[in-house]
Amino acid sequence: MDPRVTCVAGFQPSAAQQASVAAYVKEAGAALWELRLFPNLDTTASADAGDLPTGMLAVMDPAARVNVSLISDQLFEGLAGVRVATGGLKEKALIKAAPALQEAAFQAPKQAFAGDVRSAKNNKDTRQWAPQLGGPGSFVGVYSQLQDDHRTKHFWIMARSTVPGYVRDLKQAMVKAPVAPTYRDLVQADEWKRRLSFGADGANRNLGRLLANAAEAVGVEVPRRDEICAYLADANHLAPEVAVPDVMQHTHTIQSVGWRGKPAVALAYGVVPADECFHERFYVVANPFDGIIAFPLVDYASVTSAMALPADTGRKTAPAALAVGAAHYEGRTAGVVWEGKDKSSGSVHPDLHRDAFHAAHVDGAFRRGMKELGWRAEDREERLVPVALKLWKQ
Repeated sequence: MDPRVTCVAGFQPSAAQQASVAAYVKEAGAALWELRLFPNLDTTASADAGDLPTGMLAVMDPAARVNVSLISDQLFEGLAGVRVATGGLKEKALIKAAPALQEAAFQAPKQAFAGDVRSAKNNKDTRQWAPQLGGPGSFVGVYSQLQDDHRTKHFWIMARSTVPGYVRDLKQAMVKAPVAPTYRDLVQADEWKRRLSFGADGANRNLGRLLANAAEAVGVEVPRRDEICAYLADANHLAPEVAVPDVMQHTHTIQSVGWRGKPAVALAYGVVPADECFHERFYVVANPFDGIIAFPLVDYASVTSAMALPADTGRKTAPAALAVGAAHYEGRTAGVVWEGKDKSSGSVHPDLHRDAFHAAHVDGAFRRGMKELGWRAEDREERLVPVALKLWKQ
């Protein structure tokens, strides 16, 4: 591999993965100072469609002009969660409520968050917009967490999403700019900083609305507040409500970093920057069946050295290559909905396939990598199990 490529935590990419990485390195050219590969490296996306691998962090020369093809369509994506305040909940009732999530979040709402929402004058909303289940791998729903007594459970509303329309318009603005921005401009120049901060804030607000909508759909209470910065057509309109999250991790970012004693710009693809990892628990999305793993992190030096942590376990098999047959989905679809789901035909979602993602609950490469990155075997991990869930589907 190119000497600028670093494999983190002893991870060794396959030959097919190395080919995808080599294509990225070639496209980045001299602007790339280092490319870090993490144990959740996923190269199953279609390069022909312009999709980028995830599970990487690219360190870029801040003086280089931005290559828009290297800006992820999942930019601003985040994982958010809020603990349910309602007591006495029953899982069976929540599973039955899963179809209500269909109306709580749409993949393509009529008024999604996009570039025309932003006012160039004051960086505020110019119109109303609806929350969106945006981008591959997005989801929203209810999760349960077994407590130490092995009897009682806490419930959470969790969501992962971004704002694809705004990302699309942002990339078009980069292409059409009279002078192509540098990577430094994205994090320091006022105009581009304002554009990116509005997108990041909009993605967070979108997640907050998704959490609040999902909670209302299934009939549970979560801490929430009015979104005071939302655009209101007139004084008679109520501001939309957003949940107040207990968990927020961003998985596709652009930020200033220090690299070997000099300033640089890091592009994160499916990894959480180190400065967002220093909490009591770090949350890793396994898959729609196994749920979310909360890893206790005790070795902050390892996290800082790595510059980021995996946001998920990574896809193991491309959807088109998954083995066909109902047995691969058996017992994995209860309480799960998606747009276009047809119960009568027994349709399945590829992300529910047993071989779709790498496992986090067995002692495989991903788990060994997490130990290298700060998780310690003597500390107990926690698991959030999906109960009622809506998935994004192509």
